[in-house]
Amino acid sequence: MLKKLSIAAAGSAIATLTAVSGANAVSFSGSGGLVPPVGTSGLFESSITVTDDITIDDISIDFNDLTHTWSGDLIVDLTYDDGAGTVITAGVFDSVGGPTDLNGNYTFADGGSQFSPALPGGISSPDDSFLDAFAGINVAGTWTLSILDQFGGDSGSLGSWDLNVEPVSTPEPASLFALFGIGALGATSLKRKQKEKV
Repeated sequence: MLKKLSIAAAGSAIATLTAVSGANAVSFSGSGGLVPPVGTSGLFESSITVTDDITIDDISIDFNDLTHTWSGDLIVDLTYDDGAGTVITAGVFDSVGGPTDLNGNYTFADGGSQFSPALPGGISSPDDSFLDAFAGINVAGTWTLSILDQFGGDSGSLGSWDLNVEPVSTPEPASLFALFGIGALGATSLKRKQKEKV
């Protein structure tokens, strides 16, 4: 009977842990504007200040209503600054597509499609791995999206952008109590067997 109870408790605990193993993504939104801000060449920057205490498991970026009449003009980077001396920059894309127009919503995430020679729809892979650059750090700090228009003659705009963060999962207190319960039942079962042998 005790053995059956232990197995049932273990199954309950595993189910509880499974339920909390996948943390929900959290999104932070940044403002858009003209690309470039003035004329047909120059630097557009938009920053998001995050105060949440979240350890990053993975991230992605959404470009909402991104337009430009010559995508090959653009160099796009994402930079993180924790305000205490840590600055990390990852390239998103660089001079892709030549005279191809940008006109729509674009997402960049590790594991997406390769986008050379032009940006496809759906999810594209960034030039630099976001996982290699940002996984394991705390999201709190300033995140800056930089879009450099290198050459004159063309321009565009960005409606807005989103930084999507998947937090590192941690078991909830109830799950930890369930694990402790398994250990206690296991110890009780062992003592019972030892008494039976005596």
